[in-house]
Amino acid sequence: MGGTLRAIERGFIQQEIQNAAYRCQQAVDRKEAIVVGVNAFHLNDEKPSRCNILTKRWSASRSSACADRAPPATKRSGSRG
Repeated sequence: MGGTLRAIERGFIQQEIQNAAYRCQQAVDRKEAIVVGVNAFHLNDEKPSRCNILTKRWSASRSSACADRAPPATKRSGSRG
């Protein structure tokens, strides 16, 4: 491929990370990989963790209006697939 820089430019490393994350998630979904509290060993009456609550609040607070106010350079860099 021509070295690390060339691999990064061609998106090879990012693709490998995505593929590994997908395989990992599939293993969790099939319960081939156990994640305590996610796919095994959780309580039915368990309260949501602080992390989950903060993540939900953060997600709810984001909107397209925030993206519209972003500087043009940020929009351009985020639009690259």
